[in-house]
Amino acid sequence: MQLGTRRYDFHLGDSFGILDWGRGVWTCRDTWYRASAAGLLGGAPFGFHLGRGLGDACTATENIWFYQGRGHKLSRVDFRIPQRGGRDDFRSPWALASDDGRFEAVFRPMPARAGAEVVRPDHHQVFGVFAGAAVLDGGERLEFRDLMGVAEKVENKW
Repeated sequence: MQLGTRRYDFHLGDSFGILDWGRGVWTCRDTWYRASAAGLLGGAPFGFHLGRGLGDACTATENIWFYQGRGHKLSRVDFRIPQRGGRDDFRSPWALASDDGRFEAVFRPMPARAGAEVVRPDHHQVFGVFAGAAVLDGGERLEFRDLMGVAEKVENKW
């Protein structure tokens, strides 16, 4: 990639990304949570995308993690953001866990980025590292740590 005169090279095996593809008709007031990360686990590609808050998730969720090229769907995921003084403390570690017991993680934030834009008046997007465990469809438990990613809480008022 080139930005102005600066060139950025991406190499297979050490460059990762997650696509968050939102689509739908949303209410004029809503709150959602999202987290995603990608990297290597034991030399194999590993990553996840988790979300909660938009739409009816009783039949399907956007929650999925990938390992060695295979997707493993998850049920509902809870995002636990610590509180300080009655408000969300986005700079303290968050806890994430699926209700089916197949995913759990602690997210340790780096300094937070919060912004106010036309369509997102209360958007807290935080970069940091994840550590936790995920259970394969066959029952094998994988543990991960120092996985770089992002987590966010967004409260929209369109």
